Amino acid sequence: MLDSLSNFVKNAPGKYYLHCYLGKDRVNTAKRIILKVLGDEELLVSEIEDSERVLSDTLVFERGKITMLGDSIYYTPYPTDEEFMGYIIAPGINTVVSLLNPKDPNDRKLIEEEKKILATYFVDFVNIPLDANSSKAEIKAAWEIIKQKKKPIVVHHFLSDKPSSVHFINNIPKENK
Repeated sequence: MLDSLSNFVKNAPGKYYLHCYLGKDRVNTAKRIILKVLGDEELLVSEIEDSERVLSDTLVFERGKITMLGDSIYYTPYPTDEEFMGYIIAPGINTVVSLLNPKDPNDRKLIEEEKKILATYFVDFVNIPLDANSSKAEIKAAWEIIKQKKKPIVVHHFLSDKPSSVHFINNIPKENK
């Protein structure tokens, strides 16, 4: 479907009329693809601001609470499929940073699924494995990488109340909070 939409946009200039149940997720996702294909980054940014669902208006996902880490940087639990489409893909998050561990078979499966989903929608993906035993220096180094990525950014572990999540949030350098 995405390939068809991309090919259509490349070969059929003009206005496009899209419809979905609530006019949020699918329409915004298609809008994101159309604007990326057309190469209109400025319009994409303005469209993100007009999106129906935004993380700044959301306090919680199914797997836990959302925490604001800095300007346009959000800490969330691993999104469900609906949360991916409604709050990550459709409104135009530019970067997702996973703190999951690729050496753990369960985490590796989630990382691979997420990487595939995000690549499909032109969202940058970074994996920086951290856990409850990560040093302050490791967290600071990760934070420096995160801050350099294109915003808005979502950083996540599987659950936001997991010790590794709490440890990460509590050890971000104070001057950055």
